[in-house]
Amino acid sequence: MSIPQQNTRTQSYSHPILIGCIYVIVIRLVVCPWNFDVSTDLIGVLGTDTLDTLALRWAFWHPEAHFFPIGWNATSVTPNVLDHLLFAPLLSLTFPLADNLWWLSQLWISLVCAHVYGATLSDHPHSGWMGGVTLLLCDSLIREMAWGHAPQAMWWAPLCTLIALERWQQTNERRWLIGSGIALGVSGWCYLYFMPFIALISLPIWFKQIQSAFIWGLIGVLTVSGNLFWLYAHTPEMLAVPTPPPIDGKSLTTIHSATVSSFWHGSPVDISNQISVIWMMVVCAGGYRLWTEKPRHFWMGTLSICLGLGLIAGSNLPFMDLLSHLPFMSRLLWPERFGILIVIGMVVLVSHVPKARWIIPLAFIEFTVRSHNLPLHTTSLDPWQCLRSLENTEQGAILELPLKDGDPLYNQQSLRQRLHKHPLVNPFVLPPFVSPPLGWNSIQQMEAIQGIDGERTLSEKHIVDLRTLGVRIILVDRVLLPETKQQQIQSRLQSILGAPTNLQCAYVWYLDGHPISVEESDPPPYSTPTLKSTQDPL
Repeated sequence: MSIPQQNTRTQSYSHPILIGCIYVIVIRLVVCPWNFDVSTDLIGVLGTDTLDTLALRWAFWHPEAHFFPIGWNATSVTPNVLDHLLFAPLLSLTFPLADNLWWLSQLWISLVCAHVYGATLSDHPHSGWMGGVTLLLCDSLIREMAWGHAPQAMWWAPLCTLIALERWQQTNERRWLIGSGIALGVSGWCYLYFMPFIALISLPIWFKQIQSAFIWGLIGVLTVSGNLFWLYAHTPEMLAVPTPPPIDGKSLTTIHSATVSSFWHGSPVDISNQISVIWMMVVCAGGYRLWTEKPRHFWMGTLSICLGLGLIAGSNLPFMDLLSHLPFMSRLLWPERFGILIVIGMVVLVSHVPKARWIIPLAFIEFTVRSHNLPLHTTSLDPWQCLRSLENTEQGAILELPLKDGDPLYNQQSLRQRLHKHPLVNPFVLPPFVSPPLGWNSIQQMEAIQGIDGERTLSEKHIVDLRTLGVRIILVDRVLLPETKQQQIQSRLQSILGAPTNLQCAYVWYLDGHPISVEESDPPPYSTPTLKSTQDPL
């Protein structure tokens, strides 16, 4: 009787519904802040990268969103398009609910895949939980979510590659090898650099199977074919070595290079690769066990961790410099991205220490106290909710002032665009080596644009020209724009346009003379969101 009971208990531990539900609970209680409102609070730090992602998601499906009236093909600067395609089912939902659900779904799928990978590595029914929680006890994945790096947060694709490779090792069935090739190709469409990451991790497997030349050729075709067009279309950008200006005399790679202290301190949080100290001990215990029991897993996990440590060191060690000289690798200026190698290596090792599951709550407490990225950063969008009233106004473009200065952050207009949903005359801040659409310079040099922005004396003719261009609303943010700047713009425009409509979170002028009914009152005392910035053009 004991054998059937044991089998039933084992099946209950591994039931897919139970696994999925528990990770939903963990995400809500551990990853998200306790006061998190999925419908009004935006996941992520409101920095340049987060705003870029918000703008690209909208522009990908609405080519007219920026550089109005010319429009702009967002795919020209988004070679990794899978994150935008996966966002399609959420387009009908409100903002920021749709974006939050996308981020949380990617995290949930990645956790489930890490669980499956851990369970595949070991026969113990609890091994999957050891693999899943490892992703939450390191900063790498949570950091990418917090800073708006959508392609880099889709860890489920490389994890599926490793699951298929491990199953191939166990069964020697070619279908798993073919599946790993497809998953690796999908990984490249998520984020190009996932492909060399996983290739480095799986070196012990390939060395062992070097005699399978035909299979190697098949896997190579499956993997590369899906990314050949990508590489062809973006070869000029990918081969060019970006030369961003030094910051305090240091290159971008140097600033993002890790040191030994990086594992003990969470600042700066945008490049952190912190790891739970308790979980480090579990990793060591797993490595000690695997040294004699499963040498292949020992070397795979150890090699992955060592490669990750060497590469995230950036300019402090020679590995990153050597890698940057390979074709298509010169643009990988952010060494912290290789933290995925450390985490996956840890999954390999801790999956063989299932008894350590009892200290998971303690590890969560310890890491949450130390990490600056867990629980996730969120930003309340309540201050800008008044902009939803513009969604139902007459179709046309919005020109937000000031055009050239005054905003504390680039692309801030893109956040407000997701609420009012109108095309913007305001330009999008493009990555290096990418030019604005043809004809945009002539739009910028229009007398009407210069007049409304204060470079020329504003006249009635300028307003007529703006109407002809398709501009229907002039908008000035009242939440983050300094009050003195608001007053300057208001004084300059009201001689021609009259007094603005006060939406409380913004001043608006309706160029067609059709304001909506809004009660005039002073804005409530908003709490200004904390603004931070990173630079990540790819």
